[in-house]
Amino acid sequence: RTRLSLNQEQLRDICLGLFYKDLKDQKAFALTGEEKVQAASHESPSSVHHVPSSPRLTKSYF
Repeated sequence: RTRLSLNQEQLRDICLGLFYKDLKDQKAFALTGEEKVQAASHESPSSVHHVPSSPRLTKSYF
């Protein structure tokens, strides 16, 4: 399960990385997963209602 968890963490980082690759603000790469999602909700009004504000709920999406 340790390897699986590590792979899931890497997969989450890859998904978030691909998502933020198209953003103009490259500073988002320096943020953690939860901070990235919160930043995305502020930068993209359309994602505010789709992205949960709770870090615990956010992790379940990845």
